Amino acid sequence: MGPIHININKDIFQEEIGEDILLEGVEYSPMRDYTNMGEAISLLESSKRPLIVAGAGVLWGRAADDLRELIETHSIPVATTYPARGVIGEDHPLCLGMIGTRGTPAANYAGRNCDLIIALGCRISERTMAGFGDSPIVHVNIDKKTLKGDVNLQMDVKEFIRRIKFRLAPPTTWVRELEEYSMVNPPAYDRPPLLEDYPLKPSQVIPRIFELAPDAIIVNDAGSHTTWVTLYRRVLESRSLIYSGAFGPMGYGLPASIGVSLARPDKKIILITGDGGFQMTMQELGTIMERKLPIIIFVLNNSSLGIVRQWQEMEYGESYQVRLKNPDFVKLASSYNIKAVRIEEPEKLNSILPGILRMNEPVLVEIRVEEEDIPLPRGFDLKAEK
Repeated sequence: MGPIHININKDIFQEEIGEDILLEGVEYSPMRDYTNMGEAISLLESSKRPLIVAGAGVLWGRAADDLRELIETHSIPVATTYPARGVIGEDHPLCLGMIGTRGTPAANYAGRNCDLIIALGCRISERTMAGFGDSPIVHVNIDKKTLKGDVNLQMDVKEFIRRIKFRLAPPTTWVRELEEYSMVNPPAYDRPPLLEDYPLKPSQVIPRIFELAPDAIIVNDAGSHTTWVTLYRRVLESRSLIYSGAFGPMGYGLPASIGVSLARPDKKIILITGDGGFQMTMQELGTIMERKLPIIIFVLNNSSLGIVRQWQEMEYGESYQVRLKNPDFVKLASSYNIKAVRIEEPEKLNSILPGILRMNEPVLVEIRVEEEDIPLPRGFDLKAEK
């Protein structure tokens, strides 16, 4: 499917309607196909090393509580896709974290060593599949076009969980095996790098922000910093790590943080963005100022388009047109009557960051960092990415 243009006539927008139309519900009843339910139950009943892979459909289907009850009753480990991170908190003993590209060691070990994958409400992208082995897949999704398992069920995730919650095999030593593996191979957010001397690095700065704001909602723009956010944020509740998904548009972060702040005024909102992405939508500082939205904006300034530079150097041996001559971000924010500060040294980061994160007003923090390559996923092949 390519681009879609929708043209709506001006007279439609000018037509007056009653406000009660906004309260009307919308009926949506997609097709369901239970043909393979018996085969799925047979696999579930015989499995000794099952793994649930939870996708965003668990959230949309309001099945998070059902999923929690299922895994706790039967001691089934669960991994998540990126959009579903936090559906089971990543501090839960049965949650292995994200699976696939950038996934945790334990989640990917489980994906490659289980005897059955139960994929709930996910589309099983190639990034998720990177953590899978050869075990059969029972795939449950309300959208038929996403189904790609060995046994497919077009149905609501919540309904599926209720149908199978008494049909699972008794617990085995599988969970203990995964616990022992995770102790030896912990996730990145359990072993963040320490702050070192000047110059600062994104991989050191980002974990320090997270350490001081464990309960904040993080909005993640697109750029090289995205990888460090993915690796070093432990997600404890759903919809607390906001990002653009597979589109990856630079400049997404600032307007997205505005929407999150309006939707969740009870939460601390932190935006992590780069100097390149920030400048694509930086005019939205005006909206933040007008609405007095207490967003903490961290601009990681390395004066370059970092991820583009790294890919160009990998492909061509050098980079082109990626160095940026940036404005003074502190003065820019100040011109919008938004408080701003610049940080370049580890000592300053440690001394003023706690106070900034306690503020209940918009603040821009420019952090000067050096260029830093992101780690490549295991088995990465540049030619295969083309």
